[in-house]
Amino acid sequence: MKNSNRTIFVDNPLLNQLKMYRIWCEKIMLNYGKRWMETDYVLTSERFGTPVSEKAVSNPIKHTLRIRNEIYFSHSFRHPQAKIMLSKGIPLQTIAERLRYTSLMILSLYTHSSIKPRSQISEILQ
Repeated sequence: MKNSNRTIFVDNPLLNQLKMYRIWCEKIMLNYGKRWMETDYVLTSERFGTPVSEKAVSNPIKHTLRIRNEIYFSHSFRHPQAKIMLSKGIPLQTIAERLRYTSLMILSLYTHSSIKPRSQISEILQ
């Protein structure tokens, strides 16, 4: 998919988890008698150290949600992320860049859930 690879900033707790994951991956690779293949990817296969496919990530999620009678789409994680960023006052352009949407798409898809109730509008404007 065009523009599907991107660099995003993460917080220190997640960064620490990713470092621990990387150490675990290196140990797994040594068990197979291979050295770690240096890549820019976060998720790599245990046996080969190559990037995992999208299906390797999405199929277990789909299976779990199917058992729970829930629907999954590969973009399902965008909506809560966008709502949280909007509610925290992150600039619209920043959200759009992170999600690879236009600002107009963000407004039309996500602002309906972050709009203050009418009763609060008059309080805010005073």
